[in-house]
Amino acid sequence: MTTFIVVPFKEFLQTLSKKRPDGLRTLLRVQILVYMVYWALAGYDSQLYLYMVKVIDRPLNLLSVDLFLNKKLHSYSRASSLPSLPR
Repeated sequence: MTTFIVVPFKEFLQTLSKKRPDGLRTLLRVQILVYMVYWALAGYDSQLYLYMVKVIDRPLNLLSVDLFLNKKLHSYSRASSLPSLPR
């Protein structure tokens, strides 16, 4: 357990606190902060997607909707199905 959690965390803190020339330590901290913000936002987008899938209950099948509409339009395009116009 300590080799998977404690040691990497200790090495991470040592890497951040190590003295580096020309402000590289600050750049490293900014890079890690941006990476953390990126993953927080990506996690939010994933949660939002899963919530929407659960609320909608199932994804919309566009092929079946397209076939339904084409069938309806095709049935109205026949001359026999049109009502006769009064003269």
